Amino acid sequence: METLDGITLNIWWSRLTSIVDEMAATIERTAFSSVVRESNDYCCALLDANGDLIAQNSKAIPAFIGTMSYTVREFLKVFASRTLKPGDVIITNNPWIASGHLPDLTMALPVFSGKKHIGFCGLTFHMPDVGGRSGVAADTTDHFQEGLKIPIVKLYSKGQIEKAVVDIIKANVRIPMEVMGDIEAAVTAAKTGESRLCDFMQEYSLSDLKMISRSVQKVSERAMREAISKIPAGVYSQSLTFDGWDTPLNIEVSIKVDGDEMVVDYSGTSPQVDYGINSVYNYTYAFTIYAIKCAVCPFVPNNEGSCRPIKVIVPEGSVLNPRYPAPVSARFLSGHFVHAAVLGALAKVIPDKVNAESSAPFWGMMVQGRRGNGEIYVTTGLLANGGQGASALGDGISCLCIPSNVGNTLVESTETTTGLRVTEKEFLMDSGGPGQYRGGLAQRVTVESVSSYPTDIFLLTERLKNPARGYMGGKDGTCGAIFKNGEPIAFPKGQIRLNKGDTVTLILPGGGGYGKPELRERSKVQEDVLNGFVSPEQAKREYGYSSEGHQDSSKA
Repeated sequence: METLDGITLNIWWSRLTSIVDEMAATIERTAFSSVVRESNDYCCALLDANGDLIAQNSKAIPAFIGTMSYTVREFLKVFASRTLKPGDVIITNNPWIASGHLPDLTMALPVFSGKKHIGFCGLTFHMPDVGGRSGVAADTTDHFQEGLKIPIVKLYSKGQIEKAVVDIIKANVRIPMEVMGDIEAAVTAAKTGESRLCDFMQEYSLSDLKMISRSVQKVSERAMREAISKIPAGVYSQSLTFDGWDTPLNIEVSIKVDGDEMVVDYSGTSPQVDYGINSVYNYTYAFTIYAIKCAVCPFVPNNEGSCRPIKVIVPEGSVLNPRYPAPVSARFLSGHFVHAAVLGALAKVIPDKVNAESSAPFWGMMVQGRRGNGEIYVTTGLLANGGQGASALGDGISCLCIPSNVGNTLVESTETTTGLRVTEKEFLMDSGGPGQYRGGLAQRVTVESVSSYPTDIFLLTERLKNPARGYMGGKDGTCGAIFKNGEPIAFPKGQIRLNKGDTVTLILPGGGGYGKPELRERSKVQEDVLNGFVSPEQAKREYGYSSEGHQDSSKA
C-alpha cells in the first residue's frame, strides 16, 4: 500500500500528535528553568529516518518547527543512519545549523524497530544559560562573545552519557545544575516519545514510518498547493522599517505567485549589522513559511510537505541571512518582523486572510544577579508581549506573542527566581490601534530591584520608533518606551545595572487596527470604554462616541 486511506491516516496522525504532546508535557513538568516550564520556549517533534518532519506538539514554537528538519538532516551528515545505535542522543546549538542562536539546543534521539533505524524524536529548547555575556544580549559585536557553541556531537552513545561533553557544558555556564537539569528533562521527553512510538508501531504491526510519513506529507503538500492556486498570479511586495540598532533597518519582500507555487524574495533588505540582531537563514525561512501557512493554509497540520511549494530567497550578507561569524544572539529582534512583512505583501491580494501588524518582537529582560545568600542566578526568560494586530475576523488579542508562541512571564516566577519585585503590571489604555477591529492592547510592567547585590539586565526591545501599522484604514498601534527610575533609557537594547530600590518600567507597543474606525460597532466601543481599554477621549476622537452612548454629530 503506497499511501493510507483518509480515515486511517486521520487516526494515526492524531495518535502521533498525542505522542508528541506527551513529550511536551514531560519536558514542561520536569524542566528546571522557567523559560521552558512557563514561557513555552521549546518544541517537540517526530521525524522519519530522512529527517523529514511528521508531527509536532500542539503548542510548538514556529521557529523551531521550521528549523528542526534541517538540523536533523545535518546530524545525518555527521552520523549516518547506518551508524546510529539505540540509546544515542545527538545535540548541537550551532546557530547556522540549528535555530539561530546559541541558547537554543536541538536534540535528536534515533528510534529503532528491531535493528532498523526508522526515525527520530526531536526537541529544540531554550537553555537557561549558555555562558558568554548573557546568551541573548543584543549588544554583542562578535559571535564568539555569545557563549558556548556545541558542534554536532553525541550526548549519549548507546545509552551511556558522554562525560567529556557534559563537563565542557558545565564548565562554560554559570548555573550548571539548571542547564543540565533542562537537558536531562529533554532526554526524558525524547525517551518518552520513543517508548510511545514503539508501542504505536507494535499495535499496528508497522516496521517503519515510511508509509505514514509519505501520506501526511502528501496531504499537506496537496492542501498547500490547492490554497496557493486560489491566489491570483502576480508579484506582491511590501516594505517594513524597524528600529534596528543605531539606524533604522528595512525588510523588502516580494512574493511571486505562479500557479500552485510561491517564491519569496528578500532582495533589497538591509545589510547585516555589527550587533547581535541578525537573523540566520534558517530562522528567516521558518518564519516565512509560518506566515504563509497562517494566511493561506492554516487548518492542515504542518510537516515537510507544507514547505515544498514555497521557495525562499534571502541574499547572503543581509540582516536576514548574515555571513558567519556575525553576532546573532538576539536574532528575533529582526527575524520576528518577517511575519509582518510577508502578511503585508499578502494583504495586497488576500486582505481578509491576514492580520494587521502586531507588536512583535516580544520584549525580554535577561537578568543576572545574586540571591540573598550570595548564590548566582541567571534568568533568560523574563518576557512580556504587546498587542496582536487586528484582522477581518475581529480584534487583536492583548499581550499575545506573535509570531512566536512564548508566554508572558508570571509575576510569581519573576519574584521567586530573581532579585526583582513586580510593582506594576496592567493593560495599557489606548495602546491598540483604532479600527473597525481594534488592535490588541499592550501592557505596562514595572520591576524593582530588592537585592542587596547589583543586578545586571540585558534589554531586548523594539518598536520604540516604528509602530505596528494598521491595515485597510485601521490606525497604527502605539510605540513602546522603557524607563529606569522614571527616566528614558539611552540604549534600549543595551545593558543596565540596578541597585537596590532601582526600577525599570516597560511600556510595550500596541497592535495595529483593521478597517476604518468609523465602521466599528457602537456597542463594542462602549464596551471598550467601560473595560478601560479605550479612554473616553479616544472614543470620541477616533470613533465619534461620547459618554452618553450616541454617535458624535461631527463623525456622522
